[in-house]
Amino acid sequence: LAKLFSAEQILDLCCNQESGLAPADCTLALRRMATCPDHGLMRADPRFAKFLAISRDSLEAHATTQDVVECLGALSELKLRSALLLEVLAKCALRHLGHFTADELVLTVCGFAALEHADLALFDGLARDLSMHASSLSAVEALRVAAALSKVQLRQFDLLDKLSVAVAGGLREVG
Repeated sequence: LAKLFSAEQILDLCCNQESGLAPADCTLALRRMATCPDHGLMRADPRFAKFLAISRDSLEAHATTQDVVECLGALSELKLRSALLLEVLAKCALRHLGHFTADELVLTVCGFAALEHADLALFDGLARDLSMHASSLSAVEALRVAAALSKVQLRQFDLLDKLSVAVAGGLREVG
C-alpha cells in the first residue's frame, strides 16, 4: 500500500485481496487515499463501496481500541463521514469500553466529534470512561474533549465538571 500513489491502485489492491484485510490495512488504505491526487474521484468508483464493506467487516470482527482510534483519524484525514464505518466504529468503541487508555478516549471522543457522529449512547459510555481518567488529563486534553462535546452539542455535565478541574489544575501549574 505504501508504494501505491493513486486511489485507483489502492482500491484495486484492497478489493482483490483474497484473504481479506486487517483493520490496520483498512486504515492505512484510507490514509494513503487521503494523500492521492485522485481521492475525490474514488467516491464515485463502485469499488469504493466494496472497500468500505470490506473495511466494515474487518473492523467489526477484529478492531482493537487502537484500531478504532486510528480509523477515526484516517476518516478525518480523508474528510469521509461514512455512516457505514462510523456505525461499526461506534459499536466497536462501545464493545471496548473499559479498555481504552485515557489518550485513546480523548482521541476517540475528538474523532467522532470531528466527523459529527453524535451517537448519544456512544458518548455516554465514552464520558463515563473519561470521567474515571479525568484527573490524569492535561489541561489541553481536557479542553479538546470539552470542545469536541460542544461540537456535537452534547452536554455531559459530570464529565465537564471533572474536565474543568483538570483545566484549573493546568492553569495553576502555568501561573
